[in-house]
Order: sequence, then C-alpha cells, then structure tokens
Amino acid sequence: MRFLKFKSKKKARKSFRIANSNENIRIQNTISDRWQIKLGKLGFFSVYNWRERLGLVRNAKKINSVTIYQDSDSNWYFSLNVESEIQTPDVEMNETLGIDFGLKDLAILSDGQIVDSLQTTKKYADKLARLQRKQAKMVKFSNNWYKIGKRINKLHFKIKQTRKDFHHKLSRYIIKYHDVITLETLSSKNVMQNAKLAKKTADQAWYKLKVFIKYKADWAGKKIIEVSQWFPSSKTCSCCGQQVKLDLSIREWKCPTCSTVHNRDLNAATNLKLVAEYFLQNRVEITTKEQFLNCCFAAGTAV
Repeated sequence: MRFLKFKSKKKARKSFRIANSNENIRIQNTISDRWQIKLGKLGFFSVYNWRERLGLVRNAKKINSVTIYQDSDSNWYFSLNVESEIQTPDVEMNETLGIDFGLKDLAILSDGQIVDSLQTTKKYADKLARLQRKQAKMVKFSNNWYKIGKRINKLHFKIKQTRKDFHHKLSRYIIKYHDVITLETLSSKNVMQNAKLAKKTADQAWYKLKVFIKYKADWAGKKIIEVSQWFPSSKTCSCCGQQVKLDLSIREWKCPTCSTVHNRDLNAATNLKLVAEYFLQNRVEITTKEQFLNCCFAAGTAV
C-alpha cells in the first residue's frame, strides 16, 4: 500500500476514458454527409477525417470505451476500443520477400531495393537544440517557460508523425506487392547502450515498423515469418550455404566455395527470402539456423 498519487495539473498527460453504457458512445452520419460521434454527456462532436475508419467502427459489434487525450501538438484526439470481426481475404500466395533491417539503411529488400535510413531527428536537431537552450535560460514554470515548452512538444510531435507516416507508407507497399515476408526478430536494447548509435537506432524505430507490417499482413491475409536474431543470414552464402566468419566492419565478402561476391545486407535479405520460398513450397516455417541449413540448401532451394 502507498499514499494516493494525484495527477499533476501541468505535467500529467491530459486524458480520460468513457465506458460505453446505454449507447452513450455512438457514431452517426449527418445530413451533410459528415460523421459525428457522441461522447457521453459531452454530446456530439463532428469528425472531418478518417471517414472510412469511422464507417468500419460504426459497423463493429460493440464499442467498449473511448479515450480522449491531448497530444503533444496541443490538439485533442479520441481513441475507440471496439470489438469487431475482420474478414481476411483468401490470397493466392506467389510473391516472396526477405527484409534485412539496419542502421546505414533502414531496410534492404531481397529484390534489390534499399530504403534509406530515417534522419527525422537529425533534420530538426538544430531547431530543437535552439529552443531547449532558450527554455533553459528562462525562469522555470513561468508562462514563457511553458510557451517554449509547447513549441518543443510540437516539434517532437512533428518528428514522431513524420516517422510514423513513412513507416505506414513503407509497410503498405511491402504488403501490397508481396505475399510471404520473412523478418528477423530484432533486439535494439544492446545497440541502444552504445552512445554513438543510440539516437540513430531510436530514430529507425524497427519495432514500430514491424508492428505495422504484421497487422497489415493480418488484415490482407498475407504471411509473416519471423526468424531468430541469431539466424546466420549475413554470413551464409545464399548460393551454396557456405558459412564464414564476418566482422561488422566487413560489408562485402567473397564465398570461398563458389567464389560469389556478396553484399552483406543484400545477402542477408536473400537468405531470408529463401525461408519464405521454402514455406511457399512446403508450408513449413523455418526459424532456426539448423533448420535453414538442413532444409533450404539440402532441398536445393538456394538460388
């Protein structure tokens, strides 16, 4: 047991939740073809965007609750908790893809496409530092101190939304044109401990991108395969299966068996694609190093 902890008037996140009872939360369409949502005793509010999403929510089985909150851009938003059944389409699976994530490049696709790493924080770093220095010279908790704080929060919000928008577009493209996709389970915790790489690692937001890819794949009826982070995708030749020892500094290497010259990241993506191709042929998921070497290369699926 401990003493009650009251919300701070100025520091706490401004949010509250309304539970749905007796249809005190509902969505309706007005005569002027605009959506309105009723939020309990607060009444009706017009919603001018996300019309398609609200249409899906309106047809949901049940609306459990709604959370109203103020984000760092000082605008108010609502988040609905609903129960709904999503009918996934039957998709004929033909196209496979392997994706290798990195710091130099955000993602390397097995078809040869390279997605440049995100630099959203770096883009606004000077402006952010200037505002933070300005705030540091002011009297703490004064009105001007809070005004600068709002500008800083809006800049952080812009960085977050830019990253989110890019992840949505990339994940939508991946799911639209591919049916079976192989990803690596990533652990950015160890990388974040490196002070030189921490900021850039956080800017990539690999986990968030994976979440977007996964839920879009579920909705579209596509297949996602995740392999272990210890999977030897970089140091295994995608042509013959020969394994070599590689340092992180080595970006290109030559296979001692078949003499194929490999780009480290592209070779990793190609090996991940082999896992997707094996699943397409045998309907068996490969997640470990031993399964990969025994199944893919023994069965002759390496290309």
